[in-house]
Amino acid sequence: MIPINEKYLLETQGLRNVTADGKVIGFEVRIRIGYYRGVSLAIVSDLELAVDGEAFRDGQLLFGVGGRQYTMSEMAAEESARWEFDEPALLTVLKPGGLTPGAHEITIRQAILPSYMPGNGFVSVATRTMTLCQDRPTGSAIGLGVSLYSYQEEYFTGAMSLEDCVAEVAAIGARGVQLLPEQMMPGYPDPPASWVDAWHALMERHGTRPTVMDTFVDVSLGGHRVMRRDEAVDHLVIQMKLAKRLGFTMIRPTTGPVADAAPELIAASLPFAEELGILVAPEIHAPVRLDGPLVTSYLELIAASGTKHLGFTLDLGVFCTRMPPAMLGLARRQGVEPELVEFVARAFEQGQAPEEIAERVQEKGGGEAARALAMRTAAFGPPSNKPEALANVVPHVMNVHAKFYEVTREGVEESVPYGPVIDALVAGGYTGSLDSEYEGQRLTQDAFDTDSCEQVRRHHLLMRDSLRRAVGTP
Repeated sequence: MIPINEKYLLETQGLRNVTADGKVIGFEVRIRIGYYRGVSLAIVSDLELAVDGEAFRDGQLLFGVGGRQYTMSEMAAEESARWEFDEPALLTVLKPGGLTPGAHEITIRQAILPSYMPGNGFVSVATRTMTLCQDRPTGSAIGLGVSLYSYQEEYFTGAMSLEDCVAEVAAIGARGVQLLPEQMMPGYPDPPASWVDAWHALMERHGTRPTVMDTFVDVSLGGHRVMRRDEAVDHLVIQMKLAKRLGFTMIRPTTGPVADAAPELIAASLPFAEELGILVAPEIHAPVRLDGPLVTSYLELIAASGTKHLGFTLDLGVFCTRMPPAMLGLARRQGVEPELVEFVARAFEQGQAPEEIAERVQEKGGGEAARALAMRTAAFGPPSNKPEALANVVPHVMNVHAKFYEVTREGVEESVPYGPVIDALVAGGYTGSLDSEYEGQRLTQDAFDTDSCEQVRRHHLLMRDSLRRAVGTP
């Protein structure tokens, strides 16, 4: 029989160890049904899960649906309870000590035996590499969180709800939740009171806390006209009030091109921020130089005003030393000649400006896609930004967008030097949150299935390991 839905049987989100009476008794994983309809539990004739070659079945498995857990023998006699077609089941595997942090190869085998299909019925098997990321102490005062922006593709396609996103943050042992409300909020910027209540309940239920609300003031209004400053301030104040309703104490305002500072607008909004108790943290984002005019203008404003409500959101994409491999792969799929892809990558590493790279590409006969790749180098780095240059900036960094594009199974992010950057943050006394911001999905979704949960899990292991090394925790 042709298997059904095999590629969807294992869900990365939710993988975690399970404790009882202070001891780790096993782990749990979400699975989907390998069939085209929901069934009573008695119709599920067999289940087996293997981890790194070790198989678990029968008395080692607890099958959870509808808020209840069943052993395999109980399932065989259960004719009323159902595994619905659109409902993930939570499979608890009894394995003393659980799983170690890191990547594991997990295989699920399930058999659905309807009356019209004699023999073994519908047998489905799926194998997936999944990373366990638990809350191991780092010894650092720096917290860990996730920008829900990281899960944007799964949210957009309906594969994950807002509840799923927050639950996944908690499942990896993180506490901070960063929200871009225009992605996941109905009725922005004035959501219904019921939604706000549900948001607070969500934070409490999963033991998470709001870190930063990412906001935008589209001052150019699509190129039709430019907002007056008082209009732009009004927009910022509306967003500050929304942040306060949701329990955020900080906003990251984007008010124009990322390389352009807006000190006058920010200065005009500071009295409102101070009155509302909201921190305002404009972003240091590629292609901004740490010693350039944007950073300098805000440092001067902080010094002149004496305010404690203005600082920075530091996006780690400013430390890119290499073009993300996923970006180069996208260019190749778009037809850019391999030698031009290599040329652009090397030119970026050498610190050449995007316009200069594009001109050289054109001289080499590159077409539109090749020139576009050259100009996209502006979205990374520049490589001249060095972690040691953070010394003067860290005292004013309020939040870190821990940008990443891809973490390999071996735990390597090939574009951003996480070890040296985290060393510099620790040395500078940063004690805020490192919030994962995954941005690789847009570079691969033309050709591959996105697994943002797996990527964020790998990223958190990378950050935890980097923090432990930075502070000397074994």
